[in-house]
Amino acid sequence: MKKKAFKTDIIIIVVLILAAVGIILALTLPDNTEENTGDAPAAVNSRTIADYADKNIGVITGTLFEGFVMEHYPKADISYFNSLPDLTMALNSGKVDAFLLGKASTDALMDENPGITYLDEEAGTFDVGMVFPKSAEGDRIRAQMDEFLTKLKADGTLDGIIAYWNTKEARDTPADMSGLTGENGTLRFATSGDEMPCSYLVSGKPAGIDPDLAIRFCREYGYNIEITITDFSGVIPGLVSGIYDFAGNEIVITDERKESVNFSVPYLSGAVVMMVQKAADTGIPDLSSYNGKRLGIVTGSSFEKPTLETFPDSSYFYFDNISDLIMALRQDKIDGFVYDEPVLRIINLQQPDIGYFSDLIREDNYSFGFQKTGERSRTLRSQFNEMMSELTANGTIAEMKKKWFTADSASLNVDLSGLTGENGTLNVAVTSTNTPFTMITNGELSGYALELLTMFCRRYGYDCKYDQVNTSGGLAGLSSGLYDIFASNTTVTPERQESISFSDPIYSGGITLAVRASDLAPGGITKDSSPSLADDRTGFFEGIADSFEKNFIREDRWKLILEGIGTTCLITVLSALAGSLLAFLICMFRRTGSRLANIISDIYVKLLQGTPIVVLLMILYYVIFGKSGLEAVWVAVIGFSLNFGAYGSEIMRSGIESIDGGQREAALALGYSENQTFFRFIFPQAAVRFLPVYRGEIVSLLKSTSIVGYIAIQDLTKMSDIIRSRTYEAFFPLIATAVIYFFLAWIITLILKLILRTVTPKRR
Repeated sequence: MKKKAFKTDIIIIVVLILAAVGIILALTLPDNTEENTGDAPAAVNSRTIADYADKNIGVITGTLFEGFVMEHYPKADISYFNSLPDLTMALNSGKVDAFLLGKASTDALMDENPGITYLDEEAGTFDVGMVFPKSAEGDRIRAQMDEFLTKLKADGTLDGIIAYWNTKEARDTPADMSGLTGENGTLRFATSGDEMPCSYLVSGKPAGIDPDLAIRFCREYGYNIEITITDFSGVIPGLVSGIYDFAGNEIVITDERKESVNFSVPYLSGAVVMMVQKAADTGIPDLSSYNGKRLGIVTGSSFEKPTLETFPDSSYFYFDNISDLIMALRQDKIDGFVYDEPVLRIINLQQPDIGYFSDLIREDNYSFGFQKTGERSRTLRSQFNEMMSELTANGTIAEMKKKWFTADSASLNVDLSGLTGENGTLNVAVTSTNTPFTMITNGELSGYALELLTMFCRRYGYDCKYDQVNTSGGLAGLSSGLYDIFASNTTVTPERQESISFSDPIYSGGITLAVRASDLAPGGITKDSSPSLADDRTGFFEGIADSFEKNFIREDRWKLILEGIGTTCLITVLSALAGSLLAFLICMFRRTGSRLANIISDIYVKLLQGTPIVVLLMILYYVIFGKSGLEAVWVAVIGFSLNFGAYGSEIMRSGIESIDGGQREAALALGYSENQTFFRFIFPQAAVRFLPVYRGEIVSLLKSTSIVGYIAIQDLTKMSDIIRSRTYEAFFPLIATAVIYFFLAWIITLILKLILRTVTPKRR
């Protein structure tokens, strides 16, 4: 009967848990009654070019538009940039009010940047041609190019090429490099690789109208081709100096340029339009309208100070990570939160219900952190800055930004091979919840910052040992000498510079305010594409299935959960065993009768009971064992054992003292020794009394291990946070984690019950 009742209890418990999970999920499933009303109009009709006559207009150095703006907008403030991505970012962030662009390039640009558009009114027209040096060889190649382009125009091939590179399909396809015989030599072709659809890179390979025409030309006339990606400002100087044989980058034909280089016949003609923000006259609330509202802040982050300064009249709510902030925003617990604009941009692409303001609250530089002192640290920092300078100059950084700061970046992996370690192993701290800088993809570390770090280690002969920490842990680890590098999008602040050194910026951006996209007027910064998976849910069971697939099946994320369970159980079991042994030793120490022993024991117990376990762990990890190389898991076992020993000793002591003193006297009178009396009579009876309380303390230990993420341990709770940082779905991972903890605690309770039955005298 008892076994049957026991099984019935288990069934009832499981049913109640499933029912509770179902109710919570049903309450939290997104409402799909709202429909997408469609994309915002392509152009803005209510504004004219004249409205921008005295605004801040951005130009790419050395382009046609530079002279055009100076001639037609003499009252405008001109800001100079080296590339179209930099110029676009400046417009999105409000650093410039507008910039000029060829209309042929607008579709691709607006697809990638839904927050900008162009004015209906045209600012002018232009012709584009291939460029050649003023030399006999240059004239010969130009004549062949004229012949080639004329032929393509006549048979309609040129129109087809231009049309193809304006399609979305072409944006993921590099130019076809096959069929280049090289029988007549090799031509050196220069282009910038940042002018979609005319010239850009796909997986590091050239793509677009200009590279395609150049490759077709070389194939037609028996040349091989060597394509160099360079800043636009270096194209014409390179032609003049003889570095390149020809160039193409939507280069507009002008009389001034004809004085130094020669042009082919035009292969592209178009209109000049003015690019502006869509939000300029759509009535979107500005940042000041959020002063006085409920704002979230990541505890201990650099976002706290600017939030307090920018929104002094607001109510503030603190959260541990961005996943919790997003959940609170969706549930209307807060009205917004301040975060890094590059991260918000990716979140917006993946989660369209989260919008953000294009106006920056503050401009920031993101860098790698290094130890403040030491020759090794200075060498590492110098080497990293040297690499960044080279990668920036040759266009690699620009290409990496294009790859990582897109909607698809969350599925990208980093090639970690080729790390020889000939010059030693670096202890590196990384975050794992800041997509796309650092994240977990398919169970492995990934992201823009990690790729930079891997390139650095590969170049200078280092290997890497990674610890996944939060920002405060990474900075603390650098200060204590635990880590050599903190590889993340760390904001450079004067306060942080007092304790650590920073590299040159790996990314320049800023912070802004994230809000619900529904709170922004039409035309705000929201994703103009299909809704997220959550919006496609049509019912309760479909929602559960979708959440289960997204959080556990996709990218084999269940492996993360299993790994977290293993780590949690390992720490719990080892800490319980070591802590129990320590607790017993403290009890025996007190039984010596020494006053000094009691004083030492009391100090130990009170000190450990009065110290929060998270503080104890951080002191052990970052201070005491900071430079020892001891694994974080063993530091956690030591910390929890010390803590458990303090509480366990008091539980044991109370159980021992509850035994009547007459039993000790009777045993001694019968001839038993002091130790025999204790171990045969006193302790077994005391164990029966204190084990039920002790069992609860072990279960409490299991739950307390959820904080070990503070010292770079990927336990069950930390793995849940990592999954939430990728899916931005709060409830399902949290509920699943709670259920797993429940069953782990239940199993531990059953085991301890069996032990209790074993040691109970009546049972024996």
